[in-house]
Amino acid sequence: VLAPFAASLHTRALRRADLAIVINDRLAESAKKERSTLPVFRLEDPPLVAAPSEADVAAARLLRDELRLGDAPVILYTGNFEPYQGVDLLAAAAALVPEAAFVFVGGAADDIAAVEGRMDADTRARCRFVGMKPPGDLPRWLALAALLASPRTLGGNTPFKTYTYLAAGRPVVATRLDTHTQVLSDETAFLVEPTPQALADGIRAALADAEGREQRAARGAALLAREFSPARYREKVAVAYAALARPA
Repeated sequence: VLAPFAASLHTRALRRADLAIVINDRLAESAKKERSTLPVFRLEDPPLVAAPSEADVAAARLLRDELRLGDAPVILYTGNFEPYQGVDLLAAAAALVPEAAFVFVGGAADDIAAVEGRMDADTRARCRFVGMKPPGDLPRWLALAALLASPRTLGGNTPFKTYTYLAAGRPVVATRLDTHTQVLSDETAFLVEPTPQALADGIRAALADAEGREQRAARGAALLAREFSPARYREKVAVAYAALARPA
């Protein structure tokens, strides 16, 4: 019922704006389509945290013991449990990767119970749902991971977690959808089709390829430093606002 009203406000804002700031190419195209002469600046999210420190790595070892993960490689997911995030896709893939443990950071209690309820007993025994954690604790969880998972199934905006994952210096496995490929590529991540089998195969291939994991993580960190670091973010903000000082 409210969609037409919201659309009219969106259109009015773009038509009256002096410039637009967007977070990806898709939104830039949308803004330009509405008003081709509008100056548009792309300003991606900076990472939420820096790379894990030695203290974070030590804390991750304690987490491994607390969660009784043994020596299993950890596939880590962070984020909410909304359907578009693909948590059920990752849970289904977990059933096909018995050699790994899966840790889910985030999600409300009801959402966690629903995902666990759809798992068989063997898969559930290898999964840990730790609920929501404060941002300050995130580096130790990232340090725990052999792989960081972003299994999104829908959407056009790049997940905020993508930049934090790259900053963590850990290899990323993500679905090969526009939501990810606006930033990630086969050079910087393990990209897979959004099916349980393809995701499981990608995880297993990544776990078997130590050199590939190291190379992708290094390229991802370099990409972040070059284009999406906090320093680069400040530069892009300055460029966008400097445009307001120029004659129309």
